[in-house]
Amino acid sequence: MSVSTDAIIAFGIQLDEYVPWDDYEFEDWWLENTGYDGISYEEKKKWLELHPINIEVVEHCCSEELMHIVAMPGTVTRAYRGYPKELTEELITKPSENKIKEFKDWVVKYLPEDSYKDIEPKWYLFSLWM
Repeated sequence: MSVSTDAIIAFGIQLDEYVPWDDYEFEDWWLENTGYDGISYEEKKKWLELHPINIEVVEHCCSEELMHIVAMPGTVTRAYRGYPKELTEELITKPSENKIKEFKDWVVKYLPEDSYKDIEPKWYLFSLWM
């Protein structure tokens, strides 16, 4: 049996143990929470174009005890075991204030716990052990 550990960097917020989509795949949770009631793949595709997922859920820790970071899209970078990744300025440039505001608005609207509404997103370096 082999073990693989990946390094991940992302700009976002660390969630506590509870995540609202715990019993769902994230996309299914998103569809339900944005009012989707279609059946076909084409309906789903069109709905997601009108209601884009403006965050990225990143799992970390280990496969038996997954933890989550909600990250701003475009800020997640992975270095897979054995494949180092250069950290360039483009990869770790702080997002614009407008993008940060959009992200924080999403957090307040969709994450049920009030404890997240005052958290400022920041850069995290973390790992996923599989």
